[in-house]
Amino acid sequence: MAEIVISIAGKVAELLVVPIRKLLVVPIGKHICYPFKYDGNMEELKKQVEKVINARDRVQHSVDTAKRQGDEIEKDVEKWLNSVDAFAAHLVVKSIIDGEEDGAKKKLCSIGFCPNLISRYSLSKKAAKIAKDGVDLLAEGQFKDVSHRLAIQRTKSVYNRGYEEFGSRMPRASVKQEVDERGRNAYKRQCKLLLTCRDLDVLNNDMNTQKNFLVEVLSDIEAMDLFWKIAGHSREKPDFNSIAVEIVSKCAGLPIAIKTIANALKNKDVSDWKDALRWLRRSNPKPIKGMEKSVYSTIELSYNILGSEEQSFFLLCSLNTSGSDLFTSDLFKYSMGLGLFKDVDTLEEARNRMHTLIGNLRASCLLLDGNNAKPCASCLLLHGNNPNDFVKMHDIIQAVAVSIASSKDKLMFNIQNVTSIKETLEEKLPKDSIAVSLPYRDIDELPERLEFPKLELLRLQKVEISLQIPDAFLDGVQELKVLDLSAFHLLSLPRSLCRLTNLQTLCLDQCLIGDITIIGELKKLEILSFLNSEIVQLPGEIRQLTRLRLLDLSGCSKLKVITPNVLSSLSRLEELYMGNGFVQWDAEGQGNASLAELKQLSNLTNLEIHVFDAQILPHDLFFWKLEKYRIFIGDVWNWSGNHDNTSRTLKLKLNNSFFLSDGIKFLMNRAEDLYLDEPKGGKNVLHELHGEGFQQLKRLHIQNAPQIQYIINSVGWGLCSIFPQRLESLVLHNLINLENIYHGQLTAESFSQLKVVKVGKCDKLKYLTLPLAGNLSQLQEIEVTHCRKLEQIVLMESRQVHKNEQISKIEFTQLRTLTLQCLPRLSRFGFNVLTPDMRLQEILAEDDPDSFIPFFSENVLLPRLENLNLCSINIECRWLDQLPAVSSCCQTLVKLTVEECNSLKFLFSYSMVKSLVQLQQLRIRNCLLKLTGFGSGNSIEFPSMDALRILDCPRLKMFFSDSTCANITVSKEQEATSSCADVYPLLDKKVLLPFLRVLKLNSISSELIWHSQLLATSSSLHNLTFLRIIGLGDLKYLFSSSMANSVVQLNILEITDCKLMEAVIVEEEKGSSVVLFPNLQDLILCNLPKLTGFCYFNRNLIDPCSLSEQRSMNCPDMETFISKTLCTNMTASEECSGMDSKENLQANIQPLFDEKVGLLNIKKLSLAKMDNLRKIWHDQLYSDSFSKLEQVKVYDCNNLLNLFPSNMLGRLKRLEILEVQNCDSVEEIFELDVLGSKKTHAIAAAQLKTLRIHYLPKLKHVWNVDSQVILSYQNLHSISVQYCDSLKSLFPASVARGLVQLEELTICRCMMEVITAKDDRVEVEAVLRFSFPQLTKLVLLNLSRLKSFYQGSYISEWPVLKSLKVWGCYKVDILASQVLSHGESQHEIPTGQPLFLVEKDAFPSLECLSVKWNYIKKEMLHGKVSEYLCKLNYLGLAGPFKETAICPSCFLHKLPNLETLCVHNGFLKELLLCEGLGCKEKHAESPGKLSCLKLWLLSDLHMWEESSESGKVFQNLKILRLLQCRNLTSLMPSSMTFKNLTTLEVDDCGGLLSLMAPSVAKSLMQLTRMEITNCKMIEEIITHEEDEAINQIIFKQLEYLGLNCLPSLTVFYSGTWTIDFPSLQKVVVKQCPNMKLFSGGVFSTPRLHTLQIAETEDVGCWEGDLNTTIEQRYKEKNAENSEQN
Repeated sequence: MAEIVISIAGKVAELLVVPIRKLLVVPIGKHICYPFKYDGNMEELKKQVEKVINARDRVQHSVDTAKRQGDEIEKDVEKWLNSVDAFAAHLVVKSIIDGEEDGAKKKLCSIGFCPNLISRYSLSKKAAKIAKDGVDLLAEGQFKDVSHRLAIQRTKSVYNRGYEEFGSRMPRASVKQEVDERGRNAYKRQCKLLLTCRDLDVLNNDMNTQKNFLVEVLSDIEAMDLFWKIAGHSREKPDFNSIAVEIVSKCAGLPIAIKTIANALKNKDVSDWKDALRWLRRSNPKPIKGMEKSVYSTIELSYNILGSEEQSFFLLCSLNTSGSDLFTSDLFKYSMGLGLFKDVDTLEEARNRMHTLIGNLRASCLLLDGNNAKPCASCLLLHGNNPNDFVKMHDIIQAVAVSIASSKDKLMFNIQNVTSIKETLEEKLPKDSIAVSLPYRDIDELPERLEFPKLELLRLQKVEISLQIPDAFLDGVQELKVLDLSAFHLLSLPRSLCRLTNLQTLCLDQCLIGDITIIGELKKLEILSFLNSEIVQLPGEIRQLTRLRLLDLSGCSKLKVITPNVLSSLSRLEELYMGNGFVQWDAEGQGNASLAELKQLSNLTNLEIHVFDAQILPHDLFFWKLEKYRIFIGDVWNWSGNHDNTSRTLKLKLNNSFFLSDGIKFLMNRAEDLYLDEPKGGKNVLHELHGEGFQQLKRLHIQNAPQIQYIINSVGWGLCSIFPQRLESLVLHNLINLENIYHGQLTAESFSQLKVVKVGKCDKLKYLTLPLAGNLSQLQEIEVTHCRKLEQIVLMESRQVHKNEQISKIEFTQLRTLTLQCLPRLSRFGFNVLTPDMRLQEILAEDDPDSFIPFFSENVLLPRLENLNLCSINIECRWLDQLPAVSSCCQTLVKLTVEECNSLKFLFSYSMVKSLVQLQQLRIRNCLLKLTGFGSGNSIEFPSMDALRILDCPRLKMFFSDSTCANITVSKEQEATSSCADVYPLLDKKVLLPFLRVLKLNSISSELIWHSQLLATSSSLHNLTFLRIIGLGDLKYLFSSSMANSVVQLNILEITDCKLMEAVIVEEEKGSSVVLFPNLQDLILCNLPKLTGFCYFNRNLIDPCSLSEQRSMNCPDMETFISKTLCTNMTASEECSGMDSKENLQANIQPLFDEKVGLLNIKKLSLAKMDNLRKIWHDQLYSDSFSKLEQVKVYDCNNLLNLFPSNMLGRLKRLEILEVQNCDSVEEIFELDVLGSKKTHAIAAAQLKTLRIHYLPKLKHVWNVDSQVILSYQNLHSISVQYCDSLKSLFPASVARGLVQLEELTICRCMMEVITAKDDRVEVEAVLRFSFPQLTKLVLLNLSRLKSFYQGSYISEWPVLKSLKVWGCYKVDILASQVLSHGESQHEIPTGQPLFLVEKDAFPSLECLSVKWNYIKKEMLHGKVSEYLCKLNYLGLAGPFKETAICPSCFLHKLPNLETLCVHNGFLKELLLCEGLGCKEKHAESPGKLSCLKLWLLSDLHMWEESSESGKVFQNLKILRLLQCRNLTSLMPSSMTFKNLTTLEVDDCGGLLSLMAPSVAKSLMQLTRMEITNCKMIEEIITHEEDEAINQIIFKQLEYLGLNCLPSLTVFYSGTWTIDFPSLQKVVVKQCPNMKLFSGGVFSTPRLHTLQIAETEDVGCWEGDLNTTIEQRYKEKNAENSEQN
């Protein structure tokens, strides 16, 4: 013991010697006491911290209130708050605020069981100093006022391009005060709406505004200031000044007019100014409503100053819809057709001229940049989102432009807002019009013929496509040069089109197009566009367009055929666009266009094409003249993506079969966007691809390259300049062996323009190194994901840092987005800088080396970061702002996502939370281990928060906790006796979220969401529109009534998987009268086992007045929507004592919706798994409630007795969809019998379109019919009735005869005897006629008791029936040609007639028939099936079959259009010609159209014999599928050939030993997919049969080969012949334990790079080739088995 004391004393002396030496000049006692006064100093500091923080909160509350009122905060208050923030930033203070001082004490102040005296000395001294600072702060923080009211001044605006601020356009002081006051009131209500309009009548009459503020025009001084600012001359020049004053006066103070005229006169001579003024004085402008004449004149003058080309182009732009964007590509096509551009030889020169004109018009303010606010998806796909592709006009400018264009000397008309298009075109426009435009109008009718003999441009763009163009429509416009017909349905073009011999531009964009051969007669055509049109074929007649210079087939995804030699005939073609369209290139150019045709297009400068198969690229294909291109080669690319500011894009799939020709290398070297998939090469991929580098490159994307180690390897090359210096974007994906981006030294310019870096699925990457920090100044986005071994992201190597000692930090000034996801080993982001040894200085607790290792380097700053995404990474810190990089961006952060970061306890410390003023979206997910809250401290406001998502954080109870409750633990005893006051809410009164719209909570531990004092005055709920609560297992209710009344904007409320929730809303004692959820539209309640009602209220009426959809699912205890008390059980009243037992039972049943529920606007209602529900509707509902119901779905409500009682029938006038399933007690759907006693007529659900009734075992009636009730269901489109055992019939005859709109009828597994029951309301007829004029699909399955469609005699008509399926109806004949016995009349038809009489034209439209073979055997073999089944293309036959064989040849002869034959279920020995019926001689030579054969569950099947002639029947077969034909021993004998087969699938055919002979395999030239599964006996796929005539097998088109669960398979092919798989990309081999080899001969698979061995595609292996890989897998499997044994 003495030794220990001596040792401790020695250690104390050793540790204190250094500080004692420093302090010899002061009393030693003062310092020696610090370690021993440690506890007292720390306790005093704790008290002072609590006082300072409380004082700070009081001041901050006053500051927040003042700011909301628009007051200015006093400077000394702001300075004091900053001082308090600095005080709170000390780590010692932070640990106290965050409740962690005890842990800090234990960690910092002890060494094992001994006290750490150095740390105690340091901490004690620090605590004493900081405590004194706290006392001083408290003394300074005594403020009488924290703010003062600002004087009224004009409001400052945020910056906007071209924005100018003028005092006269701001509200006057009185108006400003009114606006301010209204703004404050509006803030409380959170309801603000600002409308602007040039027409006061629109605001007053159309928008019903209550108060309008006039925005004045500019004053004279302001107008002159604006003019001189733009015009470019000094106002001191007297020659200009006097002219300017008069010119500006003509602009009437309108800024757009001033800017336009000023730009027009900019830098012009005084003579030009005088001439302009002279014109303004003499002008006689046209009157335009709402526009001063002088304003018109100034804009017209700007137009007059333009050159002739600019004027023409300006007027062309005016032909668009007012205020909407116009594609520059459309303008170009029109301009070329009209010949606007002079002295240009090529389209490229013309396009450059157009952009010059656009630039000039923009500079003159006559054109604006397009907004491109809502471009269509296809336009984005093809053009990207480049603002240069769009222009628009200011509406005032366009009004003047349209007026000028329609003048007598121009006669160009933009037709808008007219009542009748036909009348306008026929009567109101001048006959000598030059241009007519109807942009994007609903055109209801067109004239039969246009009469405009001088018309040069006609533009018709529709919104709807149904209108047809009359054939003679274009007869009277033979001078037409430009024709644009967009969004029309053109099955054939009008015949008058061929008379347009002068037509040069034809645009048929976004059209449905059929025959276009007539276009070939337009010999002068130069521009032809089918942009985004549905066109199938480009016919041979197009080759006659020898003057064609531009062909646009972009977005024509259905274009399958381009007649060979059409493209090569267009020798003058300069631009060809085929992006996102035609891909069916033919290598030989026999049945389709070939790429070799492009070699004839020597003038081609712009090209967009996609080639799926790189092998068909001609090696001598060169594009030396291409200036712009988007060329995709390979089947892995799509046309989506951002292509802004790049004109040359090349995407290549560089697999082993790809030949890198000189032409492709040329394109690669000039490319600005380069995408590479599976590039060959290893250490230096860019140099190996192109030794000279890619100096034009802006974007580089490399993916799926397992061989690549480095993108650039400059070792041995010196300073490497191959890396593109203009590179802006670098994307690397799935480079599994990548070690780094570069290796060696790069030039100083490398990466200097880089904006985007994305790296994903690079599993070998340990260090991601980017070069010198100064080169990353342009970086805007970093994304690193799914790199399992990545340890560090290194921004600068250490040796480079040491060479430049001035670099102390890296500041990413442009970085906006940082994403780090699924990087389990990542520990560092940044670079290391050596710093002096801080241990030589005074030792402080903050410098503890064991606190945490910073994830971000301390010298990495992100001052402009807006989006931060951290997912599945190890961040070893308690809160994010311990990372300097995160704390540096708090004030700019807009979106934060944190997922699966399990080391975090809080996201932010209290001192940093206040900086998150821009944070709009926060998502926290799956932070399981430590995260208990967003932060800790006192009240806080998130002024910009729009969306908050907290998901899968089971330890999180409070979003923001204070120091007193951050670490509260409750014992089981305390928990059992605690009151609601002990429960801490997730969002309490300290958290202010004034603009929160979206709140999603999933799997957190909170028992309360809102604080009990969060009343209606709180702003945190006012803007909430979307609320989703999932998996809050301790939550019992969501809102109190007062809170619910404050959620006035809520649109969607979803509550799911809350096991203890009893009600959504509970009423407080004081109650409330405000309307509940006035904007709620969608309510979802799902999996709430304890929920007994939506709310506990005692009000007269509950009406969420906007609710349109309510879904309640799996809420078994829920009986009523509204409950007065927690217990909903009620006893019957004495008035019910006289009722019978059934009535008494009904009276005691509590309905889900009682008389207090007023859902006046609900449209959709879904109820599921509510076992306590017995009755849905009250007998006396509130007036008009539920009267707008359109859809009702009820599932799994086993105690529900009926669906619609009689009092509901009058409310179902809008019901369209009704689905009832799995309700064991329901006996009827519509209760109609009560109406009969009242002699009342009613129409129930007259608008019903869809009826689905499934699994209702007690259902007796769909309609309990009464003779007094009118039933009308003429709108029913679909009926499905299944598993209703008690249902005897489906509908009465009166209903059946009225189903004129019925399209689908399905009845399955019901015990009904007739489908249609007799009905007293139907007039007595000897033979009833049932007609179903719209029925296309009829399915009758397993109706074992069905005897007839109708009880009496009837005739049925099915004129458009396309699909008929009848199985398992044993008691009724299905098809028969005759039912009348000899001598019987039609009126004597027996009641046992078949379902269908198959007379001529009985089924004129039937295409699909599935029946038992026995039902139609007689008709098929002996009847005239070809007469009434002439359109049949699908036939399904089910056994058992009495015959030993069926005859496909017979089917094909009698059913010439049959394409698919399915045979299943039964015993069938052979599938061959039925010689006994004489078919062999009649039909053997007729193959027919059969393309698909499916056989399953056929026992004893023998497909065909070697000598059978039936092989000819199947020579057109494309799909062959066999399933569970277990006795089949031979599938494809050598005598068979299947030259058209594309798909072969064999499953569970246990008798097969092999699949096919080599001769058969050789014939499978079109096979693309082969899959063999669960064939236990099969040993090889292709039999080993030597045939000298065959030495090679080529599966030319095979892409997929699957071999699954084949235990006896040893080899695919054991012979020695060569097998080639040129297209094979995917091979799956699973559970084939005895497969040792793939092939015994030579074989090739050039496109195959992996063997897939599991269901997931990323599980595979590869050893260089398929044989070696399978052999290695076999050895490994045997080794594993040996080890296990």
